[in-house]
Amino acid sequence: MSDTPVVVTSAEELAILSDTPVVVTSTEELAVVVARCSAAERIAVDVEANGLHVYRAKLCVVQLAWRGADGVEIAIIDALAVPLHALAPILGERGPVKIFHDLSFDVRMLAEHGLRVLNVSDTSVAARFLGAPATGLASLVKSYVGVSLEKGLQEHDWSKRPFTSQQLTYLAADVRYLVELEAALGQRVDALGIAEEVRLEVDYKLQSAFAPPKDERPAHERVKGYATLDGAGKTALRRLCETRELLAKERDVPSFRVVRSELLHRLAERRPSSLEGVRRLCERDRGAERHAAEWLAALIDATRLGPTEQPAALPFDRQLAQRRKAVEKCVTGWRRAQATERELDAQVVVPGHCVEDVVTALIEHATDRDRFGDALAAIPGFGAIRSARYLDLLWALSQPPTE
Repeated sequence: MSDTPVVVTSAEELAILSDTPVVVTSTEELAVVVARCSAAERIAVDVEANGLHVYRAKLCVVQLAWRGADGVEIAIIDALAVPLHALAPILGERGPVKIFHDLSFDVRMLAEHGLRVLNVSDTSVAARFLGAPATGLASLVKSYVGVSLEKGLQEHDWSKRPFTSQQLTYLAADVRYLVELEAALGQRVDALGIAEEVRLEVDYKLQSAFAPPKDERPAHERVKGYATLDGAGKTALRRLCETRELLAKERDVPSFRVVRSELLHRLAERRPSSLEGVRRLCERDRGAERHAAEWLAALIDATRLGPTEQPAALPFDRQLAQRRKAVEKCVTGWRRAQATERELDAQVVVPGHCVEDVVTALIEHATDRDRFGDALAAIPGFGAIRSARYLDLLWALSQPPTE
C-alpha cells in the first residue's frame, strides 16, 4: 500500500482508489467512503482539532481506516470542507465496530457535530488492562506491530490548509495500524480471559465521555491554591479569571495562552494596587504583561465587590476518616493481592475509578450484605462479572475477625 496520500477531485476518482489514503472534501466523495467502509466489520477512527490554538476547538479532520479486499483503506475527511452527518449510520450502534485509541476526546468532538458514537473498542483500555508499561499509540504500534510512528505534529493547528504531504502521512498513520493493533491486543485479552472486563471499561469510558464533567466548579475555583486564599483573594481570582476568559474569547486563543493560572493566583494573593506593581509580578511573562491594565482593573473591581463569603467548614468526623482510611487500605491491599494471584493487572480486578465507591459501599452497608451487594452492582464500570466474583471477598473485608 502506498504511503503517499492523494487528494481526489471527484467521486468517480475516489471509487477506484483502494490502496491509497485519500482526502475527502465533498459530500459525493464522503458518500463513496461511507459505502466502502460500511461493508467492513471494524473501522479505525481518529479525529484532529485545533484546541491548542483557538478559544473554542473545532473538529478539523476525521480519519477512517478499514480492511478492504486489497488491504487497509484510509480516508482523510476534511471536516472544515464537508458536512459530517453522512457518517451517522457507520458511527452509530448498527455500524461496524469503531476502533479508537483513547476514545474520550474523539467521541466528544464528534458528538458536537451531532454524531453519537456507539459500538466501540479502545486499544488504550486493552493495553492498560494488559499492564502495558506505555499505552501511547506510538509505543503500542512499535511493540505490537513493529512500526515506528512519527508523532511530531501532535500540537499542529489542523485548521490550516492546504495539507502538506508530511501532514497527510501523519494523519493516515494515526489510523493505519489500529485494526491490526486491536487484533494483536485482543488475542492477549482473550488468552487471559478478561474480554468482559475490558468491554465494561470501554463502555464506562464511553458513557463518561458523554456525561457532564464531574468537576463543575467555575474556573477560578479550579485554580491550584484557590482554597488557600482569603475572602478578598478569592474574589480577586474570580474577577481575574473572568477577565482572562474575555481576553481569550476576544483574541480567539485558549485561555492558558493569555496568562497562566499560577500567575493569576499570585496576583490575587498579593493584589497590587498600581500598574507598576502588576507589571512587576508579570515581568517574566511578556504575554501577561501586555494586559497589565486589564489585570489591575479586575483587582480594583474585586475590591469594590468585597470579599467572597467563606463557607462554613463542615464538621470533621475523625472516627469516620480513620475508618475510611483503614477500609481503603484493606481494599487496595486486597486488590493488589488478587492481581498477583490471578497474574493480572490490578485494573482488571477493580478499576481505579471504582475503588472509592467500593470503600463507600463497605462503610455504608457494613451490617447488610444484600444492600452492600446492590451498592456494588450499582457502581459505574464495576459490572456483574466482578460483583459475582468478588462480592463475598469484599464483604469479608468489612467484617470483624472471628475468634
